[in-house]
Amino acid sequence: MAAPPYPETRTGNVNNIDPLQQLRDVHLPEAVSAWPPAYGWWLLATAIVILLSIIVRYVWAAYQRRAFLRESIIILQAMPLKKGLTPSQKLHHCNDVLKRCAIELYPLDNVATLSGEQWLHFLNTHSRKPLFENIDDWLSMWYKQDVSITLCDDFIQRSEQWLRQQRIGKSYV
Repeated sequence: MAAPPYPETRTGNVNNIDPLQQLRDVHLPEAVSAWPPAYGWWLLATAIVILLSIIVRYVWAAYQRRAFLRESIIILQAMPLKKGLTPSQKLHHCNDVLKRCAIELYPLDNVATLSGEQWLHFLNTHSRKPLFENIDDWLSMWYKQDVSITLCDDFIQRSEQWLRQQRIGKSYV
C-alpha cells in the first residue's frame, strides 16, 4: 500500500488538522505597468503631434496672409474720424486702400489699370453680393468737389464690407 499524501494522515492524527488551514492566500501577479507604452501608442502620439503642428502652421500662415486685409479694415474704420480731410479726400483715400488690397488679392487681373465703371464692376463681381449697384451715382460722386458726408461714410462702409468678404485664394466670379 502506498503512503498517504499528507503526513498527518500517516500518523493517524486526522481529526486534529484542518486541511483548509494549510492553504495559503492567493498571490496575484504584479500589475502590468502602463509605462513604457507599446509602439502603437508611440506612433499614435507622434502622428497627433505632427498633425497638430501642421494645423497650427496652416492656421498661422492663413492669419499672416490676411494681415493686409485686417490693416486695411482698421484704416477704413478710422477714416471717418480723421480731422482735416474733406469728404472728397476721404473718398479718394478709401478708394486707394481698396485698390491696394485688390492688387494684392487679384494680381493676375490687372487691377491697377482699372478705373471708373470698370473698377466698380470689378468690385461688384469680386464680392458675394454687389455692393456698388448704382454705378453711375458712384461715378458722379467721385468727381464732385463737394461730396456729402453721408455718401462718403456709405462708401467707406461698403468698402469695409467688400474687404471683409474677401478670401485669400478664392474668387467670387
